[in-house]
Amino acid sequence: MTRPAPASSSYWGGWPTIGLSALILLGVGVAYAAGAVFVGLVGKLHIATLLVDLFPVLAILFPDSFQLPGMFSPPIETDALMHIYWLGALAGLVLIYAAIRRRRGVSFGEYLDLRPIPHLALLPWIGVLALYFCLFVVLPELVMAHDGVGSGLIAGGTFFYFVSAVTIAPVFEEILFRGFIFAGLARSRIGMAGAIVLTTAMWTAVHRHFTVEWFNEIYGLGVLFGAGLIFALARVRTGSLFAAIALHASWNATLLLVDVMVLKRL
Repeated sequence: MTRPAPASSSYWGGWPTIGLSALILLGVGVAYAAGAVFVGLVGKLHIATLLVDLFPVLAILFPDSFQLPGMFSPPIETDALMHIYWLGALAGLVLIYAAIRRRRGVSFGEYLDLRPIPHLALLPWIGVLALYFCLFVVLPELVMAHDGVGSGLIAGGTFFYFVSAVTIAPVFEEILFRGFIFAGLARSRIGMAGAIVLTTAMWTAVHRHFTVEWFNEIYGLGVLFGAGLIFALARVRTGSLFAAIALHASWNATLLLVDVMVLKRL
């Protein structure tokens, strides 16, 4: 017998979702700080960067105070960075699980739409994302002979960095933005369309530092926003958050591989 779909009342509303998300990000920030202390990076982390990552609205409200040339000064090893990210991501996932468990009548998987992707339903979206990547990332880079895409962190990446970028990063970010936050906002007054746009904008904002070496920051943010829209639309049309996770992982993997193997000629 098929279990009935959870009622809308089983989900957090729009404002509670926003409030809980802020608390979750605060918890992630505490985990980041603890990780920085553990791996000995205190003094190398820009406090302003951490604040912008957690609360990107600060960069909009106070642009002059948060114009950062890069993430770290001096540069640090990407493995150390990813150890911090893993700690923050795991803390965030625990907090998201705890928030969902407070609701009755809906399981963790149901709340986030963690359901199997319908047969072959993901293939068209892979094609859309591949075409988008070629048109707005690879082609402009080749035409303008720009030295690599994305962030300077990519150039110094290790195998651990690559594995982390295509596993924990997509899982945590999609569960947070197009999972937990999306589920609450889609059932609020802004509806499905508003939830798609808002969660995509939030996800784009927290990746602001990865656009510093594109042609310009505005273009880089636009490309990321477009990719985020594709992730969100795939999540809605397939009915599964796994679609967004898979596309996000594919995007990160392709970006890293193209940057290192093709554009940088390494």
